[in-house]
Amino acid sequence: MYVLNLTHSFSAAHQLKDYIGECANVHGHTWKVNIKIETDTLVKDMVIDFKVLKKAIDERFDHKFINEMVNYNPTAENISKDIYDIVDHLVNQDREVRKIAVTVWESDKAKITYSE
Repeated sequence: MYVLNLTHSFSAAHQLKDYIGECANVHGHTWKVNIKIETDTLVKDMVIDFKVLKKAIDERFDHKFINEMVNYNPTAENISKDIYDIVDHLVNQDREVRKIAVTVWESDKAKITYSE
């Protein structure tokens, strides 16, 4: 089995809906993301090209105001699910994947992981 781990970061702003506190205001983060993919199958000798994953994340989120581009409350939890869906779509086109896990850090001390 192959286990891909990619850590990447992007800068983006958001504000939480229906939240009481400072995070209800527009604020930004340098978000850190880790993608873990487990599979027995390679395509062109790779699980997936790292560049493809980074480009997909950057096109969706980098230097954007997340609230303007999504139809969900942009919590770290929902962002991790959004990135999971992007990765799932990219890797499950050509191969069978055992597991995908996406971890999103909003800060050095706060992270969430989504997997199915």
